[in-house]
Amino acid sequence: MIALDSNVLVRLLTRDDPRQADLAAEAVRGRDVWIAKTTLLEVAWVLRSAYGQDEAEVAAQLLRVVSADRVVAEDPGGVRRALTAVRDHGLDLADALHRESSEPASRLLTFDRRFARASRGHAGPVDVDLLD
Repeated sequence: MIALDSNVLVRLLTRDDPRQADLAAEAVRGRDVWIAKTTLLEVAWVLRSAYGQDEAEVAAQLLRVVSADRVVAEDPGGVRRALTAVRDHGLDLADALHRESSEPASRLLTFDRRFARASRGHAGPVDVDLLD
């Protein structure tokens, strides 16, 4: 199994540098691939900030990646649920991953009104409660 750095995954998704995209595609062909949560966060940030993609579009792309054959994401169920919450309910990816990663707790406390509001009414492993 090989792990991918964010820049390799960005090349695969955007093909903005054809030579590097081809090298990346060849490197992963026929191999099992590991993708860490931190890699997904960084790729999402790059796709939004440098490529102007919106959050839902980024989440949809990353869902396709982590659902591909031979790809294993860190905490695969939690990552899929987080990406689905971003795509379908407008959560921020970092917030959605925080929520999914807090499963041993009963509540996740935040001062972030947007996060608390976006989490209301959407199933997650913990309730997100606003401190104010």
